[in-house]
Amino acid sequence: MAEQIILLNAAMVWTKEVVKATTKLTDDDFQTMKLFDHPVLIAGAAASEHGIVTSITEPSILAGSQPRIVM
Repeated sequence: MAEQIILLNAAMVWTKEVVKATTKLTDDDFQTMKLFDHPVLIAGAAASEHGIVTSITEPSILAGSQPRIVM
């Protein structure tokens, strides 16, 4: 069990570093938002501000399009 905890902690550290390198999130943001403590929903404006998304647009769905369901 201890080995699994070590692997999980290493994966969390690696994931945090990748997210920090590809967004504007800081260590303080991770602590404030408690990003690894529980699922977090971030509004579009905040996601854009932190560099999580690059743009927010409306989808362009052609009139008369049928939903595609793949199972």
